[in-house]
Amino acid sequence: MIVTHGNGPQVGSLMLQQEAAKNEVLAQPLSVCGAMSQGQIGLQLQVALQNALLEAGITTSVFALLTRTLVDANDSAFKNPTKPVGPFYNIDEANALKSKQPTWVINAVKKVMPGEDEKKAKVWRRLVPSPKPQAILEADAIKVLSPNNIVIATGGGGVPVVATSKTEYKMTDAVIDKDLASARLAITLKPNAFVILTDVPQAYLNYGTAQQKVFFPLH
Repeated sequence: MIVTHGNGPQVGSLMLQQEAAKNEVLAQPLSVCGAMSQGQIGLQLQVALQNALLEAGITTSVFALLTRTLVDANDSAFKNPTKPVGPFYNIDEANALKSKQPTWVINAVKKVMPGEDEKKAKVWRRLVPSPKPQAILEADAIKVLSPNNIVIATGGGGVPVVATSKTEYKMTDAVIDKDLASARLAITLKPNAFVILTDVPQAYLNYGTAQQKVFFPLH
């Protein structure tokens, strides 16, 4: 069995920590925070699953694998970042960051800060790309491990990388949709079943709108 997972709250917390301690230690980029969250969540899942298996008398091993996801450097998402990450900033902080980090995209978003008038409130956040996953680079390793073990992989969509040449990959700051990355892994490995656990009864098209309808009816 292969287990994948998200990392939104955890990577958000890690980025807040980087921001809070930036005057004391070197702040780590989003790609590294993504890798850190993979290890953090992977370890917790690994311990919990292994303990449950041992309690049931099952000796199956559980592995948490740091996973990279290849994306296209020419993906249109890099020209139009839409995924908000990291802390909220006021206008002065946003302007200062734009000067220090000229490659960052920082836009106004709607959120009421404590004590602010809802009609006047406006804060800023960093936006990053969300490119489509092209391949899971550790897919071969996952394929070797998964038949007789439980493998935790592609956490948070995987650490996004781009190919700078035929022999080199470079990490890039982006957020990959975890479901798309999991689907890409499933397409590659062709498992017997692909299951997405959610807090809604099943998948819908146009979810949350007047046009919402069932996708893949349950029988």
